[in-house]
Amino acid sequence: MSLVQWSDELTVGVAAVDDDHRKLFSLVNYLYDSMVAGRERPVVDDFINSLLIYTREHFAREEAFFEETGYPDSFVHKKEHDDLIRQITDVRESFKSGATPQKTLEMIGFLNKWLIEHIRKSDKKYAPHLHAQGIS
Repeated sequence: MSLVQWSDELTVGVAAVDDDHRKLFSLVNYLYDSMVAGRERPVVDDFINSLLIYTREHFAREEAFFEETGYPDSFVHKKEHDDLIRQITDVRESFKSGATPQKTLEMIGFLNKWLIEHIRKSDKKYAPHLHAQGIS
């Protein structure tokens, strides 16, 4: 049972970013499914680390587009990225310190909602700027 499904309303129209977002949704769903299925803690911990690494890579890709095109709201957007990295790090640390599966699932649910809202509000905001610079 997946936590979230990708939909066209989440497309920003920048292929690399949309591909990253699909992969992030897949990672969040896999993590959620692993928790629900009661997989071993080391497996889930490795997966949280993978999610953190991929999220950092995705944010670096977006931020490189911002720098390349002079996106005017890059500072605010980067702060949002930094906030999510802290949230994922908190999930990892909480899980490592023995958080209950229910608490970890709640935190994963929060990350999922954050990601959807970030795409809808912040990422879609930069899309016209990137498109005007020839990035699609």
